[in-house]
Amino acid sequence: MTRASANVKRGRKMPRWTMDQVAVLRLYYADADTAELAEFLGHSHGAARDKAHALGLRKSKAFLERMGRENIKSRWPAKP
Repeated sequence: MTRASANVKRGRKMPRWTMDQVAVLRLYYADADTAELAEFLGHSHGAARDKAHALGLRKSKAFLERMGRENIKSRWPAKP
C-alpha cells in the first residue's frame, strides 16, 4: 500500500499543488527559506521539500552559504 492510498483510507486529504503554486515554488525555492515558502503556499515543509525535489529544484549556492554562516553564528557566538 502506498502512502497516498494509506492517507485516503484514513480519511486524510492531501492538498494538491496548483499550477500557480508550482510556479511560485519554481521561482523562489532556490533563495527562500523552505518553511516560510511552504507556509505561504499553504503546504507543509515536507510537502514543499518533496515537491521541489520531484521538480529537480535545488537551493542556490549563495543561499546555502548564507544559511551556513547563520548556523555557525548561532552555535558559536563571537567571543568578547
